[in-house]
Amino acid sequence: SDTVQEKGLPYHWCNYLAGLHIAPEEQVPSKMQCSAKVIVKALMRRVRGTATLSWILHSLSRKVHPIPIHNAMKSKLQDELDSSAVSQATVKLANWALVPDAGDSREDTSSTRTKAGHIRVYEVTLKSAGASSSPTETLSARVRIDIARYPSVPPHWQIASSPGAFSDGRRENSLEDTQSRAEETPLYNEELAKLENHINRGIDELVVSSDQTTYEWILAQQLDELARRWEETLVP
Repeated sequence: SDTVQEKGLPYHWCNYLAGLHIAPEEQVPSKMQCSAKVIVKALMRRVRGTATLSWILHSLSRKVHPIPIHNAMKSKLQDELDSSAVSQATVKLANWALVPDAGDSREDTSSTRTKAGHIRVYEVTLKSAGASSSPTETLSARVRIDIARYPSVPPHWQIASSPGAFSDGRRENSLEDTQSRAEETPLYNEELAKLENHINRGIDELVVSSDQTTYEWILAQQLDELARRWEETLVP
């Protein structure tokens, strides 16, 4: 109808679905055609990103080693990977488990989703065996993933100041264990705080700007960076 042609209503749902601004009413057909291409490209990226994230989550649930990253990132980090061969060999993913979102008042461990429906929180444990004469080191962290907005909104990481710090509310941890851990662990670990900040804010270092598909692997690349950087802090 004339009203639809004037208002451009058919484009409203497309822009909303793609997360784009509504096309101005005064757009001419040529601009609308360009906008449609942007929408289709955004939709394709969303579908590809969702599929990639699903594969990454499945792989991490199997505790694969080494942690899978984008091929372009392997080339970018080749020199660093070669120089940290020990790190790649000793740091392994020991745990990757879905946990209730701390911000969700309706905790339901039987569900794979929180009340928001698109937020997932995973608890991560890394272990570094090091030399045979060295004790096993453990790093605990949690990552919050916005499934609906990934990879536009990168996963957010929180690193525990001590192993098992996220488990204080679980039944298997006694009050004595909690008190003992609190006495032995400093309230603030500067090295881990810097590492957490780097993982959350140094996104540009974890992707190849000329290859947009590397952004779809950001979760795995954050975890890989966390493992390598953490190993470096353990070296005397």
